[in-house]
Amino acid sequence: MERNDVDGAIEQLKRAIYLQPDHTAAHFNLGYLAFENQWYEEAFSSYSKVVEVDPTDVEALVSLSASAIKIAKFEDAYIALEKVFYLDPSNPEAIFLVRTLEFIRDEEKAE
Repeated sequence: MERNDVDGAIEQLKRAIYLQPDHTAAHFNLGYLAFENQWYEEAFSSYSKVVEVDPTDVEALVSLSASAIKIAKFEDAYIALEKVFYLDPSNPEAIFLVRTLEFIRDEEKAE
């Protein structure tokens, strides 16, 4: 696999998931690649799987929330962030995402 070979990396991650469906690191990395390539639905799906297997994975919950915001699943974003704040009350990324959701809510009210 060549350096920066996103397609090859995705293929390898999907193979790992096929062999081990609950492989959280493979799902997380697949979500990361999807998010970085602006495939937000796929990112949301991958991060959801991580959280399904390990509901205490704060990084996956934050990433799930960020991808949920990108696809306008705001309720899902809030739910994930509530779990983050229960596990890590001062998580700076989660605080930023809550502010983002508040901004979106305020913008929608102004319209």
